[in-house]
This record gives sequence, C-alpha cells and structure tokens, in this order.
Amino acid sequence: MCTLHLHELGYYEEGSAVVAGNNGTAGISGILRDHKGASLVIFSKSAGLADPTLAEVLAIKVALTIYSACRWSGTHKLLVESDCIVVVSWYKSSWNAPSCVWSIIQLCFGICRGQSWDIIEILNGTTDRLTKAGINRQVNLPLVCG
Repeated sequence: MCTLHLHELGYYEEGSAVVAGNNGTAGISGILRDHKGASLVIFSKSAGLADPTLAEVLAIKVALTIYSACRWSGTHKLLVESDCIVVVSWYKSSWNAPSCVWSIIQLCFGICRGQSWDIIEILNGTTDRLTKAGINRQVNLPLVCG
C-alpha cells in the first residue's frame, strides 16, 4: 500500500495493493491528502492478475501519475508511503529491482521528473479497505474531493 503526502504546505497520498492469492486478482487504491489530512483525490481499481509487489508498484505508478497532473505538483514536495519494504527498497535503489518491475519504476521517475518526492515505509488502514473493494471493481473509482 502506498501513501502519497505532499509536503511543505503538505500533501499526502496513501495507497494500497491487495492480491487475492499469490498471483491472483489485484486491487490498488490511493488517497491524496493535504497537510491537514483532508482527502483531495481518492482512487480504487482492479489491477488484473498480479503478485503483491507488482500490485504495489502499479499503485505507486497510478498515484504518481495523479500527483503529476495536480496543480500542487510544481509547488509541493510529495511523500509516498508504502507498507512494502521491498518495493520501497526498489525505489530507493532501482538497480536492485527485478526486471519485471524495473521499467515501471523507471517510468515513475520519468512521470515525476523535476518534481520533489520521496518514498518511505509505513502502515496504512483506510487504503487497505479501498483496495479490497477494488479487487473486483468493474468500474474504477476516481473521486475528487474538496
């Protein structure tokens, strides 16, 4: 699960990736929050068949794509939170990532080129519930708040 937080004036995105089975149907979700914790953007969707680490990488990619399209991306630092230490380590040292996710991670760096962001490990609860609902979601849930 990844969480994106925009810092300075503060924005956060928390996201999640849950897989039914080892290589089953995956759901991903995220919440873009401001420095006060108010939700600005929420997403929840199916990611198809994926293992848990691939689903986490995909959740981060979707979250970064949303962030890069927001008006805050040029003025606020983003903090991505993930509950998967392996995925966090891949983003910190992408040369260490397996080839199946390396290109997605490089794409994420390209999406946020010139923008200030970082990734850390943390636990998330709200996005876990959104993600579990997203596993079998037929229609993606994009929700813009505030």
